Amino acid sequence: MTKIFVNAWNIIRTPSNSNSQVALAIAVIVASSIAGLICAFLFGISSRSHGFGYRIAGGLVAVLSCIGAFAAGGMLGLLFGSPSWGSAGQATAGKATTDEVAQRGSTAQITGIRPNTSLERIADWLTTMIVGLTLVHLPEIETRGTKMAVWLTGAITGEANTVNGTAGIVIVISYSFAGFLLVYLWAMRFLPSELRGLYEDLSDRIGSIETTNAALLKVFRTGPNFVVPEHALSTLEKKLATDAVDQATIKDILTRYRSAKTAEDEPMKNFGKATESGYQLEAEVKEIGPGQFSVKAVLTIPSSSLATKVYWLLHNSFSPTVGCDCDITSAGASYETTVSEAFWLGAVVPVAGADSIRLGLWLGDAGGATPAFRPK
Repeated sequence: MTKIFVNAWNIIRTPSNSNSQVALAIAVIVASSIAGLICAFLFGISSRSHGFGYRIAGGLVAVLSCIGAFAAGGMLGLLFGSPSWGSAGQATAGKATTDEVAQRGSTAQITGIRPNTSLERIADWLTTMIVGLTLVHLPEIETRGTKMAVWLTGAITGEANTVNGTAGIVIVISYSFAGFLLVYLWAMRFLPSELRGLYEDLSDRIGSIETTNAALLKVFRTGPNFVVPEHALSTLEKKLATDAVDQATIKDILTRYRSAKTAEDEPMKNFGKATESGYQLEAEVKEIGPGQFSVKAVLTIPSSSLATKVYWLLHNSFSPTVGCDCDITSAGASYETTVSEAFWLGAVVPVAGADSIRLGLWLGDAGGATPAFRPK
């Protein structure tokens, strides 16, 4: 108690932003409420004339009544005083400083997370309903309040037939108002900074985790984790040779895949043009989820073509299945897959008695490709 009054006196002598008059008001309310509890306890004891335990019970009933009224008022104070989430301009009160505005603005713009405003909407609805019902039923509230005050006074004094509700109404009004005012002032003055501090700490932790994950991902992408095994290359070599792909093209394909070891490598880069000898390679990209894209590659062939098969040459991260073959029909051929980012797609069409048709396409330039699809 002494410390509370000492701090209050210091606030009066040296007011500041960190030691504001709101803190003084809260200190006064706390001190007055404690003093009121003592008075209520003494009243409950003195109002009963029977045994010691009976008198103590009266004091405890009075104290519990004070606490209950204080809690009910505090709940209303929190509803009316709880801060709102909004932009810096909306959240700025009359004399807010530039630093405070900047701080609020930075809090509202944290990437990836946002505050939950469900409680705010519920508080708005409840406060509107409480004020409206209070105004509409004011006469009835007065009558019921009088009855409650008489009943509460009788419960404290132990006199069931009492008609004087002064003590009860004093306890209810004074402590409900004290609870409302204390929590309202606290919610207005101190709760926003507490929530802002917790929210900024959360954003810092998330940012730290994202930074760590990005560093680990970079190490993973740049490490030799996407090597195409020799047995897969040997199988691909045999299939290409069986389907009459020329030896120079086979050798180039194998050399490219043997040199590719990381996610950053592009083995099929500049393997060929998108259009060659009447053959055309195109693709369409469609986002199907966060970080997930559907890619459909289409091979168009000239009407005079006798080719029956095409090999789709994928990124080395598709290891071990980096070469997929499919039949060519009169309409051409197509290939569909799901990926997380763009890469160079190659295609080789065997031509009997001649060099194979080599095609290449950077999927980042395909139709429907967005900046999110292109690797950074």
